[in-house]
Amino acid sequence: MNIKELRIQFGLSQQELAEKVGIPRGRINGWEQRGSKPKVDDHKKLEDFFIHLSKQKLTDIQKEEAEIIGNLEGLLEPENVYKTKSGNEFVDIGNGKIQMNIPLVEHYAYAGYLTGWGDSVFLEELPKHSIIVDKHYRGIYRAFQVRGDSMDNNSRDSICSGDVVVGRSVDKKYWKNKFYLHKWEDYVIIHEGGILVKRITDHWVEQGIIICMSLNTDKSTYPNLELHLSEVYEIYNVVEVSRKRG
Repeated sequence: MNIKELRIQFGLSQQELAEKVGIPRGRINGWEQRGSKPKVDDHKKLEDFFIHLSKQKLTDIQKEEAEIIGNLEGLLEPENVYKTKSGNEFVDIGNGKIQMNIPLVEHYAYAGYLTGWGDSVFLEELPKHSIIVDKHYRGIYRAFQVRGDSMDNNSRDSICSGDVVVGRSVDKKYWKNKFYLHKWEDYVIIHEGGILVKRITDHWVEQGIIICMSLNTDKSTYPNLELHLSEVYEIYNVVEVSRKRG
């Protein structure tokens, strides 16, 4: 440890270093003049102090870089774009219409979403699904590409494989109350076993269980399910279904 070089590197005088570390200035001057090494206790104090300064300097640099990047992103972002912390993006397209861009979980990304649903970096890297709305909606929204035919019964209510459903998150604090099943019937359920799009037909509040039904009439393949909410990560009520023709 070259005390003088470290001291100068961090812009400290001998007196400032002495006061911050708790070592007499004369002792520090002696080490620098003679090139001698401090004893074990003093060496430990100096080592801890300079390690702390180094870490603090790195943190300051990271903060400065993050601030610069944030400022650049702000400059590059169009004025008519508004982003929320939950990952939604609103773009004013005129005539009172707003394009809402929502993180999209495509069917091949189901497995990744089960582990990354709470990771902001993972969510930021997801593609976007766009819908047209008339205001900035609060809350957490996600779009999911449907996989399988469990919700297809050849009716107008069908949710078919390849459709994209947009869901609004049901906050966990509301799971202790009975769901508004008369208002919202269909849900996206993220749980330990995977991602499901189902119709919730009942909510046993005291037991913490939801009864999930498939619209498909083949009940041998798509039976009703009882899911314990303790095994569920997220629940979204389906607010819109998008389908590509053909």
